[in-house]
Amino acid sequence: MVVVLLGIFIALATPRFRLTYSDLELSSQARSLAKFLTYAQERALVERKVYRFEIDPTGRRYWLTVEIEKEGEEEAQFVRIEGRYGRIVQLPPGLSVGFQKQEILFYPDGSSDPFTLSLRNQEGRELLLKNGSPFGYVRIEETQPTSQGIFAF
Repeated sequence: MVVVLLGIFIALATPRFRLTYSDLELSSQARSLAKFLTYAQERALVERKVYRFEIDPTGRRYWLTVEIEKEGEEEAQFVRIEGRYGRIVQLPPGLSVGFQKQEILFYPDGSSDPFTLSLRNQEGRELLLKNGSPFGYVRIEETQPTSQGIFAF
């Protein structure tokens, strides 16, 4: 009888734990991505260089590059930065990201291109990451899932 009761309890509790883990993973990834974007904005301001956040829609990954100017070339080149924030970040399975543009530029004056990124888990919970004021932090907002104007992969 005890084994049967434990089996029923575990069968009822398992889906709730799975949802809880999925929600925690979504929140954790949103905070990490917000920190990543804030870092790009701060580095652009401190180093007086243009930084670019790039997204690879087919590989479900993102990374950060910095503009370097080469003598004799009209157009500056972007190279991936070194260190922890220069690594390519792969989204965990079960999460998708939506975006309006595949790149976001962060400028030396502390401003950035306006952006809205969405992170969504398999259960449909969605968090939006938006830039604040021109010199503000990255805001995380919870919303109902929509696909309005945001490309998801």
